[in-house]
Amino acid sequence: SFISPDLAKSHLPKASFEEMKEKAGRKWQELMDRFEILDTGGEDRTFFDHCLYRSLLFPQTCYEVTPEGKAVHRDFAHNRIQEGKYFTSLGFWDLFRTTFPLYSLVYPELYQEFLEGFLNHYRDTGFLPKWLAPDERGMMPGTLVDGVIADAIQKGLAPYLHTELFEAMLDTARKEDPNGHYGRRGAKEYKQLGYLSTDYHESVSHTIDFSYSDFCIAQTAQILGKEDLAKEYAQSSLSYRTLFDPETGYIRAKDKKGHFRPDFSPISWGRDYAECSAIQATLGALHDIKGLKQLFGGEEGFTHYLTRLATQAPHYEVTGYGYEIHEMSEMAQAPFGQIAISNQPSFHIPYLFRYSQHPEYTSILIQALRKEAFQPSFQAYPGDEDNGSLSSWYIWSVLGLYPTCPGKPVYDLGIPLFKHLRLYLPQEKKWIHIHRTAHTAQAHFLQDVSLDGKRIDRVSHQELLKAEKLDFHLSWLPKI
Repeated sequence: SFISPDLAKSHLPKASFEEMKEKAGRKWQELMDRFEILDTGGEDRTFFDHCLYRSLLFPQTCYEVTPEGKAVHRDFAHNRIQEGKYFTSLGFWDLFRTTFPLYSLVYPELYQEFLEGFLNHYRDTGFLPKWLAPDERGMMPGTLVDGVIADAIQKGLAPYLHTELFEAMLDTARKEDPNGHYGRRGAKEYKQLGYLSTDYHESVSHTIDFSYSDFCIAQTAQILGKEDLAKEYAQSSLSYRTLFDPETGYIRAKDKKGHFRPDFSPISWGRDYAECSAIQATLGALHDIKGLKQLFGGEEGFTHYLTRLATQAPHYEVTGYGYEIHEMSEMAQAPFGQIAISNQPSFHIPYLFRYSQHPEYTSILIQALRKEAFQPSFQAYPGDEDNGSLSSWYIWSVLGLYPTCPGKPVYDLGIPLFKHLRLYLPQEKKWIHIHRTAHTAQAHFLQDVSLDGKRIDRVSHQELLKAEKLDFHLSWLPKI
Protein backbone atom coordinates (compact mmCIF):
# COMPACT_ATOMS: atom_id res chain seq x y z
CA SER A 1 0.00 0.00 0.00
CA PHE A 2 1.07 3.56 -0.76
CA ILE A 3 -1.48 4.73 1.81
CA SER A 4 -1.16 2.96 5.17
CA PRO A 5 -0.39 -0.37 6.90
CA ASP A 6 -4.06 -0.78 7.77
CA LEU A 7 -5.13 -0.39 4.16
CA ALA A 8 -2.43 -2.85 3.13
CA LYS A 9 -3.95 -5.42 5.49
CA SER A 10 -7.41 -4.82 4.03
CA HIS A 11 -6.04 -5.70 0.57
CA LEU A 12 -5.07 -9.22 1.63
CA PRO A 13 -7.14 -11.69 -0.40
CA LYS A 14 -9.86 -13.62 1.35
CA ALA A 15 -9.90 -16.29 -1.35
CA SER A 16 -7.28 -18.97 -1.96
CA PHE A 17 -4.35 -18.50 -4.31
CA GLU A 18 -5.91 -20.79 -6.91
CA GLU A 19 -9.19 -18.87 -6.76
CA MET A 20 -7.39 -15.55 -7.18
CA LYS A 21 -5.36 -16.92 -10.08
CA GLU A 22 -8.51 -18.12 -11.80
CA LYS A 23 -10.20 -14.76 -11.29
CA ALA A 24 -7.21 -12.90 -12.74
CA GLY A 25 -7.10 -15.33 -15.65
CA ARG A 26 -10.74 -14.68 -16.48
CA LYS A 27 -10.13 -10.92 -16.50
CA TRP A 28 -7.12 -11.24 -18.78
CA GLN A 29 -9.02 -13.61 -21.07
CA GLU A 30 -11.89 -11.15 -21.39
CA LEU A 31 -9.50 -8.44 -22.53
CA MET A 32 -7.60 -10.72 -24.91
CA ASP A 33 -10.82 -12.12 -26.41
CA ARG A 34 -11.75 -8.75 -27.91
CA PHE A 35 -9.48 -9.86 -30.76
CA GLU A 36 -10.54 -13.10 -32.41
CA ILE A 37 -8.35 -14.46 -35.21
CA LEU A 38 -10.55 -16.69 -37.34
CA ASP A 39 -8.08 -17.47 -40.15
CA THR A 40 -4.36 -16.86 -39.77
CA GLY A 41 -3.70 -17.58 -43.43
CA GLY A 42 -0.72 -19.64 -42.36
CA GLU A 43 0.85 -16.83 -40.30
CA ASP A 44 2.11 -17.36 -36.75
CA ARG A 45 -0.12 -15.60 -34.22
CA THR A 46 2.24 -16.15 -31.26
CA PHE A 47 3.84 -12.73 -31.41
CA PHE A 48 0.49 -10.99 -31.81
CA ASP A 49 -0.75 -12.52 -28.55
CA HIS A 50 2.49 -11.55 -26.83
CA CYS A 51 2.17 -7.94 -28.03
CA LEU A 52 -1.45 -7.70 -26.95
CA TYR A 53 -0.51 -8.85 -23.46
CA ARG A 54 2.31 -6.29 -23.24
CA SER A 55 0.10 -3.48 -24.56
CA LEU A 56 -2.26 -4.10 -21.65
CA LEU A 57 0.44 -3.86 -18.97
CA PHE A 58 0.55 -0.05 -18.95
CA PRO A 59 -0.46 2.29 -17.41
CA GLN A 60 -0.49 0.63 -13.99
CA THR A 61 -2.96 1.19 -11.18
CA CYS A 62 -1.66 3.40 -8.37
CA TYR A 63 -4.81 3.98 -6.33
CA GLU A 64 -6.40 1.84 -3.64
CA VAL A 65 -9.94 1.08 -2.56
CA THR A 66 -10.88 1.47 1.09
CA PRO A 67 -13.08 -1.08 2.89
CA GLU A 68 -15.92 1.40 2.35
CA GLY A 69 -15.37 1.21 -1.43
CA LYS A 70 -13.79 4.66 -1.88
CA ALA A 71 -10.89 5.13 -4.33
CA VAL A 72 -7.94 6.98 -2.76
CA HIS A 73 -4.38 7.77 -3.89
CA ARG A 74 -1.27 9.41 -2.54
CA ASP A 75 -0.61 12.93 -3.79
CA PHE A 76 3.15 12.52 -4.14
CA ALA A 77 3.75 16.23 -4.68
CA HIS A 78 2.43 17.11 -1.21
CA ASN A 79 2.66 13.71 0.51
CA ARG A 80 -1.01 13.56 1.41
CA ILE A 81 -3.94 11.27 0.69
CA GLN A 82 -6.56 12.40 -1.80
CA GLU A 83 -9.75 10.89 -3.13
CA GLY A 84 -9.92 9.52 -6.66
CA LYS A 85 -8.09 7.23 -9.03
CA TYR A 86 -4.45 7.54 -10.05
CA PHE A 87 -2.27 5.69 -12.57
CA THR A 88 1.46 5.43 -13.05
CA SER A 89 4.28 3.78 -15.03
CA LEU A 90 3.66 5.63 -18.25
CA GLY A 91 5.37 8.16 -20.43
CA PHE A 92 3.02 10.09 -22.68
CA TRP A 93 5.86 10.67 -25.16
CA ASP A 94 5.79 6.90 -25.63
CA LEU A 95 2.14 5.95 -25.28
CA PHE A 96 0.13 8.71 -26.94
CA ARG A 97 1.10 7.53 -30.44
CA THR A 98 -0.07 3.90 -30.44
CA THR A 99 -1.25 2.51 -27.10
CA PHE A 100 -3.90 5.06 -26.17
CA PRO A 101 -5.42 5.07 -29.68
CA LEU A 102 -5.63 1.27 -29.40
CA TYR A 103 -7.42 1.63 -26.07
CA SER A 104 -9.79 4.16 -27.61
CA LEU A 105 -10.94 1.57 -30.13
CA VAL A 106 -10.91 -1.66 -28.12
CA TYR A 107 -10.76 -0.71 -24.41
CA PRO A 108 -12.59 2.63 -24.07
CA GLU A 109 -13.79 1.86 -20.53
CA LEU A 110 -10.16 1.64 -19.36
CA TYR A 111 -9.35 4.87 -21.22
CA GLN A 112 -12.10 6.66 -19.27
CA GLU A 113 -10.58 5.55 -15.97
CA PHE A 114 -7.14 6.70 -17.05
CA LEU A 115 -8.50 10.14 -17.90
CA GLU A 116 -9.93 10.42 -14.39
CA GLY A 117 -6.49 9.58 -13.00
CA PHE A 118 -4.75 12.18 -15.16
CA LEU A 119 -7.22 14.80 -14.01
CA ASN A 120 -6.45 13.90 -10.41
CA HIS A 121 -2.76 14.56 -11.10
CA TYR A 122 -3.75 18.00 -12.39
CA ARG A 123 -5.89 18.63 -9.30
CA ASP A 124 -2.97 17.61 -7.07
CA THR A 125 -0.21 19.58 -8.81
CA GLY A 126 -1.80 22.18 -11.09
CA PHE A 127 -0.27 20.47 -14.14
CA LEU A 128 -1.22 17.55 -16.35
CA PRO A 129 1.31 14.70 -16.13
CA LYS A 130 4.22 14.04 -18.52
CA TRP A 131 6.01 10.91 -17.25
CA LEU A 132 4.79 9.13 -14.11
CA ALA A 133 6.92 6.61 -12.18
CA PRO A 134 5.10 6.72 -9.75
CA ASP A 135 5.18 10.52 -9.39
CA GLU A 136 6.12 13.09 -12.05
CA ARG A 137 9.61 12.50 -13.45
CA GLY A 138 9.59 15.63 -15.65
CA MET A 139 11.14 13.66 -18.52
CA MET A 140 10.96 13.93 -22.32
CA PRO A 141 9.81 16.83 -24.53
CA GLY A 142 6.37 18.35 -24.75
CA THR A 143 3.15 17.71 -22.87
CA LEU A 144 1.87 14.87 -24.99
CA VAL A 145 -0.92 13.95 -22.63
CA ASP A 146 -2.66 16.58 -24.80
CA GLY A 147 -2.79 14.02 -27.60
CA VAL A 148 -4.40 11.49 -25.29
CA ILE A 149 -7.03 14.00 -24.19
CA ALA A 150 -7.78 15.41 -27.64
CA ASP A 151 -8.15 11.92 -29.10
CA ALA A 152 -10.55 10.92 -26.33
CA ILE A 153 -12.68 14.02 -26.80
CA GLN A 154 -12.74 13.65 -30.60
CA LYS A 155 -14.00 10.10 -30.11
CA GLY A 156 -16.53 10.99 -27.41
CA LEU A 157 -15.03 8.68 -24.80
CA ALA A 158 -15.77 10.64 -21.61
CA PRO A 159 -18.21 13.53 -22.23
CA TYR A 160 -18.63 14.17 -18.50
CA LEU A 161 -14.92 15.09 -18.30
CA HIS A 162 -14.54 17.11 -21.51
CA THR A 163 -14.80 20.60 -20.04
CA GLU A 164 -12.45 19.97 -17.12
CA LEU A 165 -9.95 18.15 -19.33
CA PHE A 166 -9.89 21.07 -21.74
CA GLU A 167 -9.39 23.58 -18.94
CA ALA A 168 -6.51 21.47 -17.62
CA MET A 169 -4.90 21.38 -21.10
CA LEU A 170 -5.24 25.11 -21.47
CA ASP A 171 -3.96 25.93 -18.01
CA THR A 172 -0.95 23.60 -18.34
CA ALA A 173 -0.05 25.20 -21.69
CA ARG A 174 -0.29 28.78 -20.44
CA LYS A 175 1.96 28.63 -17.39
CA GLU A 176 5.48 27.56 -16.64
CA ASP A 177 6.87 25.70 -13.66
CA PRO A 178 9.86 27.76 -12.41
CA ASN A 179 11.66 24.52 -11.58
CA GLY A 180 11.12 23.12 -15.09
CA HIS A 181 9.68 19.93 -13.67
CA TYR A 182 6.02 20.15 -14.65
CA GLY A 183 4.34 21.22 -17.87
CA ARG A 184 5.97 23.01 -20.80
CA ARG A 185 9.62 23.75 -20.29
CA GLY A 186 10.24 27.19 -21.80
CA ALA A 187 6.56 27.98 -22.30
CA LYS A 188 7.14 31.74 -22.08
CA GLU A 189 9.89 31.77 -24.70
CA TYR A 190 7.90 29.50 -26.99
CA LYS A 191 4.98 31.94 -26.88
CA GLN A 192 7.28 34.91 -27.57
CA LEU A 193 9.41 33.43 -30.36
CA GLY A 194 7.18 30.67 -31.72
CA TYR A 195 9.94 28.18 -30.94
CA LEU A 196 12.35 27.18 -28.20
CA SER A 197 15.87 28.46 -28.73
CA THR A 198 19.20 26.67 -28.44
CA ASP A 199 19.22 27.77 -24.79
CA TYR A 200 17.03 24.73 -24.17
CA HIS A 201 18.07 21.09 -24.45
CA GLU A 202 16.23 19.23 -27.24
CA SER A 203 14.74 22.54 -28.36
CA VAL A 204 13.61 21.28 -31.78
CA SER A 205 11.74 18.28 -30.37
CA HIS A 206 10.11 20.50 -27.73
CA THR A 207 9.01 22.99 -30.40
CA ILE A 208 7.50 20.31 -32.62
CA ASP A 209 5.68 18.71 -29.69
CA PHE A 210 4.40 22.06 -28.39
CA SER A 211 3.04 22.77 -31.88
CA TYR A 212 1.28 19.42 -31.87
CA SER A 213 -0.17 20.12 -28.41
CA ASP A 214 -1.45 23.48 -29.68
CA PHE A 215 -3.20 21.57 -32.46
CA CYS A 216 -4.78 19.31 -29.83
CA ILE A 217 -6.02 22.33 -27.89
CA ALA A 218 -7.42 23.85 -31.08
CA GLN A 219 -9.25 20.64 -31.98
CA THR A 220 -10.75 20.39 -28.51
CA ALA A 221 -11.72 24.07 -28.42
CA GLN A 222 -13.52 23.62 -31.74
CA ILE A 223 -15.61 20.76 -30.37
CA LEU A 224 -16.48 22.73 -27.24
CA GLY A 225 -17.53 25.75 -29.31
CA LYS A 226 -14.68 28.03 -28.24
CA GLU A 227 -14.01 29.51 -31.67
CA ASP A 228 -11.52 32.23 -30.69
CA LEU A 229 -9.32 29.79 -28.80
CA ALA A 230 -9.58 27.30 -31.65
CA LYS A 231 -8.28 29.89 -34.12
CA GLU A 232 -5.51 31.07 -31.77
CA TYR A 233 -4.13 27.60 -31.15
CA ALA A 234 -4.63 26.41 -34.71
CA GLN A 235 -2.36 29.26 -35.77
CA SER A 236 0.28 28.53 -33.13
CA SER A 237 0.20 24.84 -34.07
CA LEU A 238 2.12 25.87 -37.19
CA SER A 239 4.96 27.41 -35.16
CA TYR A 240 7.29 24.49 -35.85
CA ARG A 241 7.57 25.74 -39.45
CA THR A 242 9.75 28.64 -38.28
CA LEU A 243 12.55 26.11 -37.69
CA PHE A 244 12.51 24.67 -41.20
CA ASP A 245 15.66 25.49 -43.15
CA PRO A 246 14.92 25.42 -46.90
CA GLU A 247 18.64 25.42 -47.66
CA THR A 248 19.31 22.08 -45.99
CA GLY A 249 15.76 20.74 -46.10
CA TYR A 250 15.65 19.98 -42.37
CA ILE A 251 14.05 21.37 -39.22
CA ARG A 252 16.92 22.89 -37.26
CA ALA A 253 17.61 24.67 -33.99
CA LYS A 254 17.73 28.47 -33.80
CA ASP A 255 19.13 30.83 -31.21
CA LYS A 256 17.06 33.64 -29.72
CA LYS A 257 18.01 35.97 -32.57
CA GLY A 258 16.65 33.56 -35.16
CA HIS A 259 19.99 32.25 -36.42
CA PHE A 260 20.32 28.55 -37.19
CA ARG A 261 22.90 26.62 -35.19
CA PRO A 262 26.03 26.76 -37.36
CA ASP A 263 27.56 23.33 -36.67
CA PHE A 264 24.75 21.27 -38.19
CA SER A 265 24.82 17.65 -39.30
CA PRO A 266 21.56 15.87 -40.24
CA ILE A 267 22.80 12.59 -38.74
CA SER A 268 23.74 14.08 -35.35
CA TRP A 269 21.59 12.69 -32.51
CA GLY A 270 20.67 14.49 -29.31
CA ARG A 271 21.36 18.10 -28.29
CA ASP A 272 18.55 19.66 -30.35
CA TYR A 273 16.64 16.42 -30.89
CA ALA A 274 15.20 13.83 -28.49
CA GLU A 275 16.40 10.30 -29.27
CA CYS A 276 16.70 10.95 -32.99
CA SER A 277 18.43 13.18 -35.53
CA ALA A 278 17.11 15.91 -37.82
CA ILE A 279 16.28 13.21 -40.36
CA GLN A 280 13.48 11.72 -38.25
CA ALA A 281 12.54 14.87 -36.30
CA THR A 282 11.79 16.84 -39.48
CA LEU A 283 8.80 14.55 -40.02
CA GLY A 284 7.51 15.00 -36.47
CA ALA A 285 4.57 17.35 -37.13
CA LEU A 286 1.94 14.62 -37.09
CA HIS A 287 -0.85 17.19 -37.25
CA ASP A 288 0.37 19.07 -40.34
CA ILE A 289 1.36 16.59 -43.03
CA LYS A 290 -0.07 18.91 -45.67
CA GLY A 291 2.14 21.71 -44.34
CA LEU A 292 5.18 19.42 -44.29
CA LYS A 293 4.64 18.63 -47.95
CA GLN A 294 4.58 22.35 -48.71
CA LEU A 295 7.86 22.85 -46.85
CA PHE A 296 9.43 20.19 -49.06
CA GLY A 297 8.17 21.95 -52.18
CA GLY A 298 5.16 19.73 -52.75
CA GLU A 299 4.37 16.05 -53.07
CA GLU A 300 7.40 15.27 -55.22
CA GLY A 301 9.84 16.75 -52.71
CA PHE A 302 8.03 15.02 -49.84
CA THR A 303 8.25 11.69 -51.66
CA HIS A 304 11.94 12.21 -52.36
CA TYR A 305 12.64 12.95 -48.69
CA LEU A 306 10.80 9.81 -47.51
CA THR A 307 12.44 7.59 -50.12
CA ARG A 308 15.91 8.91 -49.31
CA LEU A 309 15.32 8.41 -45.58
CA ALA A 310 14.22 4.81 -46.11
CA THR A 311 17.18 3.93 -48.33
CA GLN A 312 20.16 5.87 -47.01
CA ALA A 313 22.70 4.22 -44.73
CA PRO A 314 21.81 4.20 -41.01
CA HIS A 315 24.76 6.37 -40.04
CA TYR A 316 24.73 8.56 -36.95
CA GLU A 317 26.90 10.92 -34.96
CA VAL A 318 26.91 11.04 -31.16
CA THR A 319 27.43 14.82 -30.94
CA GLY A 320 24.49 15.58 -28.68
CA TYR A 321 25.01 12.74 -26.23
CA GLY A 322 28.75 12.27 -26.35
CA TYR A 323 28.28 8.51 -26.52
CA GLU A 324 26.26 5.91 -28.41
CA ILE A 325 22.79 5.38 -26.99
CA HIS A 326 20.98 2.12 -27.62
CA GLU A 327 18.49 3.71 -30.05
CA MET A 328 21.40 4.52 -32.38
CA SER A 329 22.70 0.95 -32.19
CA GLU A 330 19.24 -0.46 -32.89
CA MET A 331 18.77 1.68 -35.99
CA ALA A 332 22.22 0.73 -37.30
CA GLN A 333 21.59 -3.00 -36.82
CA ALA A 334 18.33 -3.02 -38.78
CA PRO A 335 18.15 -3.08 -42.61
CA PHE A 336 15.71 -0.17 -42.85
CA GLY A 337 17.87 2.86 -43.52
CA GLN A 338 17.06 5.83 -41.30
CA ILE A 339 13.51 4.73 -40.44
CA ALA A 340 14.60 3.76 -36.89
CA ILE A 341 11.33 1.96 -36.19
CA SER A 342 12.75 0.97 -32.80
CA ASN A 343 11.93 4.39 -31.40
CA GLN A 344 8.83 6.56 -31.09
CA PRO A 345 9.75 9.50 -33.40
CA SER A 346 9.69 7.05 -36.33
CA PHE A 347 6.51 5.12 -35.58
CA HIS A 348 4.44 7.00 -38.15
CA ILE A 349 7.05 7.28 -40.90
CA PRO A 350 6.06 4.14 -42.91
CA TYR A 351 2.51 5.48 -43.10
CA LEU A 352 3.62 8.88 -44.45
CA PHE A 353 4.10 7.23 -47.83
CA ARG A 354 0.29 7.08 -47.95
CA TYR A 355 0.47 10.87 -48.46
CA SER A 356 3.18 10.68 -51.11
CA GLN A 357 3.44 9.87 -54.80
CA HIS A 358 4.01 6.24 -53.83
CA PRO A 359 1.34 5.21 -51.31
CA GLU A 360 2.07 1.58 -52.18
CA TYR A 361 5.42 1.82 -50.38
CA THR A 362 3.59 1.76 -47.03
CA SER A 363 2.47 -1.85 -47.52
CA ILE A 364 5.99 -2.89 -48.59
CA LEU A 365 7.52 -1.34 -45.50
CA ILE A 366 4.91 -2.66 -43.07
CA GLN A 367 5.28 -6.22 -44.31
CA ALA A 368 9.07 -6.04 -44.19
CA LEU A 369 9.06 -4.55 -40.68
CA ARG A 370 6.61 -7.14 -39.38
CA LYS A 371 8.68 -9.97 -40.80
CA GLU A 372 12.22 -8.78 -40.07
CA ALA A 373 11.96 -6.51 -37.03
CA PHE A 374 9.50 -8.44 -34.84
CA GLN A 375 10.27 -12.04 -33.98
CA PRO A 376 8.66 -14.63 -31.65
CA SER A 377 12.10 -15.43 -30.27
CA PHE A 378 14.70 -14.05 -27.88
CA GLN A 379 15.14 -11.09 -30.28
CA ALA A 380 11.44 -10.16 -30.02
CA TYR A 381 11.49 -6.39 -30.71
CA PRO A 382 13.68 -4.16 -32.87
CA GLY A 383 14.36 -1.90 -29.89
CA ASP A 384 13.28 -0.62 -26.51
CA GLU A 385 9.68 -1.70 -25.92
CA ASP A 386 8.72 1.39 -23.91
CA ASN A 387 5.53 0.88 -21.89
CA GLY A 388 4.01 -1.39 -24.53
CA SER A 389 4.17 1.28 -27.24
CA LEU A 390 6.09 -0.88 -29.74
CA SER A 391 3.73 -3.79 -29.06
CA SER A 392 0.79 -1.52 -29.85
CA TRP A 393 2.52 -0.42 -33.07
CA TYR A 394 2.73 -4.07 -34.09
CA ILE A 395 -0.94 -4.68 -33.31
CA TRP A 396 -1.97 -1.75 -35.50
CA SER A 397 0.23 -3.14 -38.29
CA VAL A 398 -1.56 -6.48 -37.99
CA LEU A 399 -4.98 -4.80 -38.20
CA GLY A 400 -4.05 -2.87 -41.35
CA LEU A 401 -4.78 0.48 -39.69
CA TYR A 402 -2.73 3.23 -38.07
CA PRO A 403 -3.62 6.34 -35.99
CA THR A 404 -1.09 8.64 -37.67
CA CYS A 405 -2.22 11.71 -35.73
CA PRO A 406 -3.96 11.19 -32.38
CA GLY A 407 -6.46 14.00 -32.01
CA LYS A 408 -7.64 13.45 -35.58
CA PRO A 409 -10.11 10.57 -35.33
CA VAL A 410 -8.90 9.01 -38.58
CA TYR A 411 -6.94 5.84 -39.33
CA ASP A 412 -4.58 5.44 -42.27
CA LEU A 413 -4.51 2.15 -44.15
CA GLY A 414 -1.72 -0.37 -43.89
CA ILE A 415 -1.93 -4.05 -44.80
CA PRO A 416 -3.38 -6.73 -42.48
CA LEU A 417 -1.42 -9.82 -41.46
CA PHE A 418 -4.21 -12.37 -41.03
CA LYS A 419 -6.83 -13.43 -43.56
CA HIS A 420 -9.74 -12.95 -41.18
CA LEU A 421 -9.80 -11.22 -37.81
CA ARG A 422 -12.79 -10.17 -35.73
CA LEU A 423 -12.52 -7.12 -33.46
CA TYR A 424 -14.93 -6.23 -30.66
CA LEU A 425 -15.91 -2.55 -30.43
CA PRO A 426 -17.29 -1.79 -26.95
CA GLN A 427 -18.54 1.70 -27.85
CA GLU A 428 -21.10 0.08 -30.14
CA LYS A 429 -21.22 -3.31 -28.39
CA LYS A 430 -20.59 -5.07 -31.70
CA TRP A 431 -17.93 -6.84 -33.75
CA ILE A 432 -16.25 -5.78 -36.98
CA HIS A 433 -14.69 -8.29 -39.37
CA ILE A 434 -11.37 -7.49 -41.07
CA HIS A 435 -10.63 -9.56 -44.17
CA ARG A 436 -7.46 -9.84 -46.23
CA THR A 437 -8.15 -11.28 -49.70
CA ALA A 438 -5.46 -12.19 -52.22
CA HIS A 439 -5.45 -14.37 -55.34
CA THR A 440 -1.73 -15.12 -55.14
CA ALA A 441 0.76 -15.83 -52.37
CA GLN A 442 2.93 -12.97 -53.64
CA ALA A 443 0.32 -10.25 -53.10
CA HIS A 444 2.14 -7.35 -51.44
CA PHE A 445 0.07 -4.33 -52.48
CA LEU A 446 -3.39 -2.90 -51.83
CA GLN A 447 -5.61 -3.13 -54.86
CA ASP A 448 -8.51 -1.53 -53.01
CA VAL A 449 -10.02 -1.34 -49.53
CA SER A 450 -13.74 -1.24 -48.81
CA LEU A 451 -15.80 -0.56 -45.72
CA ASP A 452 -19.17 -2.32 -45.97
CA GLY A 453 -18.68 -2.39 -49.74
CA LYS A 454 -17.70 1.27 -50.13
CA ARG A 455 -14.16 1.97 -51.34
CA ILE A 456 -12.04 4.04 -48.97
CA ASP A 457 -8.54 5.58 -48.77
CA ARG A 458 -8.68 6.03 -44.99
CA VAL A 459 -11.36 5.53 -42.36
CA SER A 460 -12.69 7.63 -39.49
CA HIS A 461 -13.18 6.28 -35.98
CA GLN A 462 -16.94 6.71 -36.17
CA GLU A 463 -17.17 5.03 -39.59
CA LEU A 464 -15.22 2.08 -38.22
CA LEU A 465 -17.50 1.79 -35.19
CA LYS A 466 -20.62 1.65 -37.35
CA ALA A 467 -19.26 -0.78 -39.96
CA GLU A 468 -19.68 -4.54 -40.14
CA LYS A 469 -16.81 -5.43 -42.46
CA LEU A 470 -13.47 -3.98 -43.57
CA ASP A 471 -12.08 -5.69 -46.68
CA PHE A 472 -8.51 -5.40 -47.94
CA HIS A 473 -8.08 -6.72 -51.49
CA LEU A 474 -4.44 -7.36 -52.38
CA SER A 475 -2.60 -7.69 -55.67
CA TRP A 476 0.90 -8.77 -56.69
CA LEU A 477 1.54 -5.47 -58.51
CA PRO A 478 0.87 -1.89 -57.34
CA LYS A 479 -2.40 -0.29 -58.32
CA ILE A 480 -2.09 1.81 -61.46
